[in-house]
Amino acid sequence: MRSFFAAVLLVPVVAFAQLTPLTVNVNDTFDGERAVRVSVPELALKGLKGQTFYFGACFRSAQGGWSEWVTTQQWSVPADPFKWKNAFSHLFRASRLAEDDFANGAFIARVSVFDGSGRELASRETPFQLGSVRDCGTGQDLGCAQTRDGVFPLDRASYLGLIDTLRAERNEKRRVKKFGNVVSAVYLTAAQFTSLLDLFPGDGPRFDAATAAARRVVNLSDAASYAARFKAPDLREKYGSLLRSLAPDAQPRAWRVEGDMDHVGFTFEEPTREAVYEKCVAWKEGNIRIQGFVTRVAIKGGATRTDMLRTDAACNTAKDAAVAVY
Repeated sequence: MRSFFAAVLLVPVVAFAQLTPLTVNVNDTFDGERAVRVSVPELALKGLKGQTFYFGACFRSAQGGWSEWVTTQQWSVPADPFKWKNAFSHLFRASRLAEDDFANGAFIARVSVFDGSGRELASRETPFQLGSVRDCGTGQDLGCAQTRDGVFPLDRASYLGLIDTLRAERNEKRRVKKFGNVVSAVYLTAAQFTSLLDLFPGDGPRFDAATAAARRVVNLSDAASYAARFKAPDLREKYGSLLRSLAPDAQPRAWRVEGDMDHVGFTFEEPTREAVYEKCVAWKEGNIRIQGFVTRVAIKGGATRTDMLRTDAACNTAKDAAVAVY
């Protein structure tokens, strides 16, 4: 028996390493230059506790040889097994890739994990395409590469020209009309759309401008969060309704209501209207100053009720007045 257990104890632990499939972002930036980011979502190591490891990354054109390895520092494996989320990320400069482009922008990236002695434990490869990038004048704008009705949104020069045209018009109502006339024949990204709306300081003209241009936005759901920029709750709700009618996937991130109950102020912002009601009940019953009957509920930007209301009725009033926040 003793020799059997001794033999078992002498069985070596097999080192194991695994990389999940690589992710690639071909429109990242590094020091103001376009770059391709290659990342490892998760690394798994087994049988390596106390040993060191490091990452290496390289690339090649689809019709060329591998570049030199770019490697990281070494780390010690703290546990067995060991998993590391978002383990590694490397940026390849577009200018460097272009130097070795022999296949019209088609590349392959490789990421490997090595032990402390330089032995490759695991690797992953992924292809990517380095094409030209449109510039819409809004920085890293995912909508810039999208189309609607087969048409791309305004490029940088046209977008900046539209900004100058609108700024030159001092009258806000005429500015809205001019904006509507221009955008009826072009398309915008969500970033362009929301930046242009900021040129209208008044809530009313801003909403009119949004109504005129919303159906010309290629990635409209990305403009949903702009609702919070409207000061009037009813216009926040109308803006949300406008986007929902044109982009059904635009969902509110929360529901918000503000007001006072018997002159005690409240603000509730919750994921659903039902959660607003529950928050209201908990708030009211937890405050002895406003327990029992309620003689007045006033919603900011909305109605005031002065009839005798119990908690459920008062909080239903608050729930029904909550507006979507995007």
